[in-house]
Amino acid sequence: MATSPEEMKKGLTFRKFKEGEHEWHDFQEKIFVADHSHKCPVYVHRTPPCQGSCPSGEDIRGWLDIVRGIEKPPKDISWQEYAFRRSTDANPFPAVMGRVCPAPCEDGCNRNEVEDHVGINAVEQFIGDTALKNNYAFAPASFETGKRVAIVGGGPGGLAAAYQLRRRGHACTIFDEHEQLGGMMRYGIPGYRTPREVLDGEIKRIVDMGVEVRTNTRVGRDVSIEDLEKEYDAIIWAVGTQKGRGLPVPGWAESPNCVTGVEFLRLFNQGKLAAVPKKVVVVGGGDTSIDVASVARRLGHI
Repeated sequence: MATSPEEMKKGLTFRKFKEGEHEWHDFQEKIFVADHSHKCPVYVHRTPPCQGSCPSGEDIRGWLDIVRGIEKPPKDISWQEYAFRRSTDANPFPAVMGRVCPAPCEDGCNRNEVEDHVGINAVEQFIGDTALKNNYAFAPASFETGKRVAIVGGGPGGLAAAYQLRRRGHACTIFDEHEQLGGMMRYGIPGYRTPREVLDGEIKRIVDMGVEVRTNTRVGRDVSIEDLEKEYDAIIWAVGTQKGRGLPVPGWAESPNCVTGVEFLRLFNQGKLAAVPKKVVVVGGGDTSIDVASVARRLGHI
């Protein structure tokens, strides 16, 4: 028989059995048994493993839900732009990262326990490429704090710092000794992995927020640290890793035909690789060594 409205207002109990039966006495059981028990399931708020594995802390589950159509965008924005806004809240380089990131998020993906990880990198690249195609821009700061920050280094770290600082209304100037911004994204990673028009587009989007840029300027040579300390409220050092590690073997430093992978790629990307021997041996199996081997192969010397 249906419960009357009057009885509904008296206050109901959701006990299924005797008093105390609804309580869990073991926290592990509370989490892992709740889904097939008569007792109320418990939602435990934790960082998703994909996001927890991401060095940038991107809301990966968030923008994946937008792409899947689970989370709907506001009426005045497309889902593509909505996903872009969510993705770039932590990282302003979705098109580049979607191509070159080693994707620790995919290693942490829960789906590895079922069949295979979600193709997070591919979705991120799609978001970034779509943003460039549609000329999505970052919103200018809504106010200015009057603070000025000097950023030494125009690579991914320095550019990301400039992006976050401008969002908060701080003026910033990037100092970089190279002719163009990009750091290792330009002078370390070969162009066949990071197309220069893609890299330039994502850098321009940050500079257009009002970032001052001083290229061909080396701090300590063209401008002193003392001058920066006088002119700016803070200094961010984002110089990156400019040198590779030599082999820990006797005679390495004196060998004229031995070079680190970082130096090899820098010379190639700057167009200064004067000569390459007919046979090249690459020691190592990481991302840098694969880039070196690929470049040497393209030059016909491996």
